[in-house]
Amino acid sequence: AKAALGGRVEGQLVDTSHTITQDALLAIVTAKDADGLDMIRHSTAHLLAYAVKELFPEAQVTIGLMLLYRHKDDLWSADGRGPPAPLRAGSP
Repeated sequence: AKAALGGRVEGQLVDTSHTITQDALLAIVTAKDADGLDMIRHSTAHLLAYAVKELFPEAQVTIGLMLLYRHKDDLWSADGRGPPAPLRAGSP
C-alpha cells in the first residue's frame, strides 16, 4: 500500500484519493508500472512549473504535451521567445 501511486478502477486510471463506492475491478499502480512512471512525471512537471514561476514570475507555463517535450518547451518567457534563459538548451 505504501508504494501505491494510484490505481486502475474498471480500467480507468485514478489517483489514490479516488473513492470506490461499489464492487469494482482494481489494480494498484506503483512506480514499477508504466502508468506509475507517467504519474510521477506528471506530478514532477507540476512541481517544476511551480518552482519556475517562483523563480521567474514572468514565465508563462503553457498547457501542452509536457512529457513528450521534457518540460522545457512548455515554459515560455513573457516576451514569447521560449523558455526563460536559465532553462534554454546549453544554458549553464
